[in-house]
Amino acid sequence: MSIERVAINVDDASIADNDGNIPIDQPIFEDGENAYFLNLPIRNMVEAMKKAGRTHQYY
Repeated sequence: MSIERVAINVDDASIADNDGNIPIDQPIFEDGENAYFLNLPIRNMVEAMKKAGRTHQYY
C-alpha cells in the first residue's frame, strides 16, 4: 500500500482504460486544482499498518 501526501490532478496512462482511452498528461478534473495536499495523520497511519503486519510506503 502506498500513502501519498499530495494528489496530482493528472491522468497519464501507459495502457488503455475500460473505455479504450489512453490519457497522456490530461487533467482528471478540468476545473480542479493542479494538486491537492492531504491533511491526514500519515505517520500514524503507517505505524498502524506496521502493527497490523502490512507493508507500506509513503511519499
